[in-house]
Formats: sequence, structure tokens, C-alpha cells
Amino acid sequence: MARRRHTNKANLTLHVIQPNAAGIDVGADQIHIAVPPGRDPQPVRCFPTFTANLFAAAAWLKSCRIETVAMESTGVYWIPFFQILEELVACRKETISMGAVSNMTCPSDLSPLR
Repeated sequence: MARRRHTNKANLTLHVIQPNAAGIDVGADQIHIAVPPGRDPQPVRCFPTFTANLFAAAAWLKSCRIETVAMESTGVYWIPFFQILEELVACRKETISMGAVSNMTCPSDLSPLR
């Protein structure tokens, strides 16, 4: 059996590629959004999926000076929020296939995010 290699966590450095980016997880009932620390006292928020709340989420992203969003969603739940972002927030939008992400290898201290 092959031995598992351990990384020295002290040497692990993640570089910021998009400093003005937010991560969005869109579900049927809730949308979870994370913005960079320091943009808001509560950098991770959860919004219901009612229309008024989607507009509130878009306004919050705009107030946090977000220029890029990465959205993960199953089904078609992302479409209404994506359309609101297109209309209200001048930012780059990316949709992510979780199949592709779940097949990626990542450092051991990031594995709880899978």
C-alpha cells in the first residue's frame, strides 16, 4: 500500500487571483454568498430565494465592490439571480460545475470544503 504524503501546512500559501470576487451557492430555498473579509462585518450571508431578497443580495454584492462572482447551483435555480446580477451589478459571472470541482485535488486543510 502506498504511503500518503503529508504537506507541511506552514509552507502552504494560497494566492489571491481575484481580490474582488464572491462565491455564491444557489439552492432552491437559500442562496449563500461569501465576500472577501473586510468588505462587510458579516462576510458570509444567507438570503432566501424570493425576488425581493435576490435584489437585496445583488445590492449587497454591489456595496461590497464585487467585480467577479462564481456561482454553483444544481438545476435551474441560478437563472433568476444571474439575470438580476446582469441587470444590476457590473461584474463577471462564472458558473461552476461541481462535478469538475469535486474531482480536483486540494490541500488536506481544504478538504472539508468538498
